[in-house]
Amino acid sequence: MLFKILIFNSLFITYAFMNHYILKYHLHKDSLIKREAHRADHFNLIKEYKATDEILLGGAISNHTEAYIIFKCESQDRIEQFIEQDPYVKYGVATTWEIKPWNMVTDDII
Repeated sequence: MLFKILIFNSLFITYAFMNHYILKYHLHKDSLIKREAHRADHFNLIKEYKATDEILLGGAISNHTEAYIIFKCESQDRIEQFIEQDPYVKYGVATTWEIKPWNMVTDDII
């Protein structure tokens, strides 16, 4: 686990350093059909990560060619673990994917 230590008025404050990432799935042309058998398991996996506040939100674009999940976690390794477990990847609903670091700024201003 990566930590930052802040020194403020001689007090040490330690907190976990978290990063934001966007996971982009490229979906199979028949993803609406292919996903049905695996949707519940996909959602259960998302719920596990949501329970630890590692997934902020996600969903597909309206024509179902791409889907995005926004993560807040320590490293890209955690997202790679998600991909390895995801039934949508295992069963070809998502055909390829990309992980991109995201510089989240609105978290600090709202």
